[in-house]
This record gives sequence, C-alpha cells and structure tokens, in this order.
Amino acid sequence: MSLINVKSLPKWYGHNDFILNSYRSPNQSFKVCLQSVFRLHNESGNISTHIMGFLLFAILFIHTMACNSFKKFDSTDKLIFSVYFVAILTCYTMSSLFHTFQCHSRQAFKFFAKYLCQ
Repeated sequence: MSLINVKSLPKWYGHNDFILNSYRSPNQSFKVCLQSVFRLHNESGNISTHIMGFLLFAILFIHTMACNSFKKFDSTDKLIFSVYFVAILTCYTMSSLFHTFQCHSRQAFKFFAKYLCQ
C-alpha cells in the first residue's frame, strides 16, 4: 500500500489539517485495508489503540463474568454490567472498522462514517 500526502487526497477523504503525510491511498480492496493494520501510517495509532482497548475490555468482561462475586449479583446487576461491557466493545469495534476501512473508497468512507460513527 502506498502512502500519500494531504495534497494528493481526494476531496471525500477525511483528513486532519495538522497531519500532512502518511495517508493510505484509496485502494478499492478490503484485503489491502486489512493488511494496512500491520503497517505504519497516519491511522496506525487509532487502529492499534482501539484494538488493544477492545482486547482489554473483552478480557475484563470475561474475567468479571467468571468472578465468584459476580455470580452472587442479581439478574438486574448482571444485565447492567453486560450492557456496559457490550457497549464498550461495540464502540471499540466500530471505531477500529472505520479507521481500518476508510481508505477503501468514497462509498465505504461514507458508509462507515454514517453507520459506525454516529
């Protein structure tokens, strides 16, 4: 995947005025977008920290559910904990997907911005 500067970006591509280079070029390939997760570019920090956050809270969720004191909670408390963790995991998942696939195409950018980031 080639990296481009802000002046080479298409108008639809979201950008930050303070980040001038290392943008992934639009590529029309979901496979290339996924492979870019393991390369250094302007979205690397967003993608990696949100994946790490997802993994951390997934582990905490599993640990909380397996904890002996959690088993003593009533069903309302369990529901509240579950909704909380699912909301966090959903947020991290959607953000990771947006930052990973925003370089795919104008249609993908609009879809992810509209349905994942609202």
